[in-house]
Amino acid sequence: MHSLALVLYLLLGMVEFAVINHALRSWSGRRGLAIVLFAVAASYIPLVGGGIACLAAIFILQWPWWLAGGIFIGGTVSLALTGGTAVVLGTASLF
Repeated sequence: MHSLALVLYLLLGMVEFAVINHALRSWSGRRGLAIVLFAVAASYIPLVGGGIACLAAIFILQWPWWLAGGIFIGGTVSLALTGGTAVVLGTASLF
């Protein structure tokens, strides 16, 4: 279970990073290291990254709400319910 939680956490984080990075570039009209660093920081905090990525996928990428919510909110909830976030982050976990 520990390796499955780690893989799920990393995959969800990579997808969140891609969506958040694309949205930040679109919203700000800029490219650069600051945008990438903010996207990295936001994507690996489960609650923040899931929320931003869900909104970005709906408004920027034009995904249906059920798909974006299922991937980003559902992924965060599944990590919380399985204890995956606690496995990955330890005592720094938000759950």
